[in-house]
Order: sequence, then structure tokens, then C-alpha cells
Amino acid sequence: STYGRLYKSLVIQGVIGDVGKGREFLQSYAFNSESAAASVVTGRPTSGQGAWFLESDPDKTYAAYETEKAEQTEEETS
Repeated sequence: STYGRLYKSLVIQGVIGDVGKGREFLQSYAFNSESAAASVVTGRPTSGQGAWFLESDPDKTYAAYETEKAEQTEEETS
């Protein structure tokens, strides 16, 4: 898969590496989309907006955050 190839490439580049019994990001990496990042992390096709949660509010998905921000922007421009 495309994300499988990307994962392998990131390992070869040293962006992802072995830490303890698993692998972690060793360097920052900017993905093209939330879904690409989620798919590389989970190892399967994944919707990024539903897979990511806010560090400041672990119960809130990225999708909910984006919706709130859009509503705030809409209210500010009205």
C-alpha cells in the first residue's frame, strides 16, 4: 500500500526508529494529511479526523475541534 511504502521509507530515513519494544517517531515529520499520518501510525487505512484526539482534551477528536473552529470563525464573520 502507499502508506506501507511511506512507513518503510520513514524507517529507512530514520524518522521512525526502534525504541524499547516498539517504534517511535525520532524526528518531526509533516504528513500531507491527517489520514496519511493516522494510516502510517496504525498500519491500515484510517480516517485521520476520527483517529486523532487533542492532547489538551483527550475526549475531543480532531474532527470535533475543526467543526468548533469553523463555527467560531463563522460567528466572528457574521
